[in-house]
Amino acid sequence: MKKAIEAFEKGNVQEANNILDESESDRDIRFANFEKKEELRSKEIQNIHADIEALLFQAKIIIADVRIPIQRRIDKTIECFKKANIRSMRTNYDKKKYLQLLFDYGNFLYKYGIYNDAENIFLQYIKLLKELNEEKKAMIALAYSKIGAVYDCMKNYKKALKYHNYALKLRIKALGRFDLITADSYIHIGIVLSEMNWNITAIRSFYKALRIRKKALGKGNPDLSRDYNNLGWLLCIQDMYKKALLNLNNAKELLDCTDVVIAPYIYNNIGFAFIGVCQYEEALSYLNKSIEIREKNLGIKHPDTVESYINLGYLFEKMKNNEMSIKFYKKALNLPVKFIKPIHHCIRNSYNWNKLTSELGERESFTYLERNWL
Repeated sequence: MKKAIEAFEKGNVQEANNILDESESDRDIRFANFEKKEELRSKEIQNIHADIEALLFQAKIIIADVRIPIQRRIDKTIECFKKANIRSMRTNYDKKKYLQLLFDYGNFLYKYGIYNDAENIFLQYIKLLKELNEEKKAMIALAYSKIGAVYDCMKNYKKALKYHNYALKLRIKALGRFDLITADSYIHIGIVLSEMNWNITAIRSFYKALRIRKKALGKGNPDLSRDYNNLGWLLCIQDMYKKALLNLNNAKELLDCTDVVIAPYIYNNIGFAFIGVCQYEEALSYLNKSIEIREKNLGIKHPDTVESYINLGYLFEKMKNNEMSIKFYKKALNLPVKFIKPIHHCIRNSYNWNKLTSELGERESFTYLERNWL
């Protein structure tokens, strides 16, 4: 373990991964022996706990190893988290450390679009917080915010709003109405409301967040790109594309060029807004930028990547290139992604989309289309 850490800190990700790979089978054998025995000496339990630390470190190394395809990295990292979780539950692992394990595990699942599993892990996390009688309102509020975001992605908007409002009340009580973390709750609530088409209430929530964040961060802070992006997308939903582009261009100008989290959202939304004003070449450029980042960092199966494929399919339909339009619609719909984001009403009403989803909706693997989209 020590050698692996030293290699990782020196930037030798491959060497660190190889060291941990060599010891993984020993860890599994040790845990298998542990499960067969009723009691273990203290030293043996300590070894199992050291194995948990090694698994968590291995998860960190695997996801950083860009030589491995992104989907394989995701699968291997989840495997490490699962093993660490099982060992933790069965060996009286330190509860504080176990809380952190669950939090990191849930965050990872959420980031890569594995929402059902993320829900279970965050519920486990909240239950453990309550069992420990944890009085820190900030931790509880963050847990509620995380599971609210998961429910939003699962399109369970009622539960999403419930948990985000729980988080907001705790944050207002602990931090006040004008704290940056309180502003985060307003952003999350605004996102859920916008996806429910409660646009007026959503925009109020976004503006509350923007006012707080402008005052705290300053008007030129790169973090405000997130706020302008949210406002831009909300205006796209309402077909107000010119106003949307004003906000989205503000987001782009403030964007930190190294930020691969918010950048693909901004590029995707700018691309869609350009479709709305019939500037198709500009739209193509931005949608391709979004797809490039999302494929590299999230994989082709992530709901965000699929959203970009659908938008590109719609763009090609508007450009009268039906062959390419069908190609990208099919690429999206043939992926095993249940929780694709809400489809813009212009796409739902488009000819190619309706034709394709009608054909595919009859197949068992596409029954969710009727439930969520059609």
